[in-house]
Amino acid sequence: MRRGDLRTSDDARGKREQNVMNAQRKAAGSHQERVFPDADAVEPGENQLIKASQRGDLKAFALLVQRYQRRVFNMSLRLVGDYDEASEITQEAFVAAWQGLPGFRGKTRFSMWLYRIASHYGLRQLEKRKRDAVWE
Repeated sequence: MRRGDLRTSDDARGKREQNVMNAQRKAAGSHQERVFPDADAVEPGENQLIKASQRGDLKAFALLVQRYQRRVFNMSLRLVGDYDEASEITQEAFVAAWQGLPGFRGKTRFSMWLYRIASHYGLRQLEKRKRDAVWE
């Protein structure tokens, strides 16, 4: 084999590997769509509710609370394991979300942003519980 033949062979191998990787990415994307069909979907009217809430519309925010309250509470309950604490965390998370809503830019889904706020409050509660246990 001549040196030029090796280079051509390497180029062909590189193209085949790239085609395989592209096919794998495409297959992974379609798998994600099958497993999480609405992963990036926004519920109908959610963007309008968010924008109205950002303008100070309490009724629109109340609809967002109604839509996400159970999910946030369940996540909080799984995190802290106490019903009353989970209720408090849920309330604090929605108050913080209302106050932080003008800064929400929509780079992530609203639900993920809200869950992040709630998990932050849940982790703070766990830290407080740990500190209180040390002092007892």
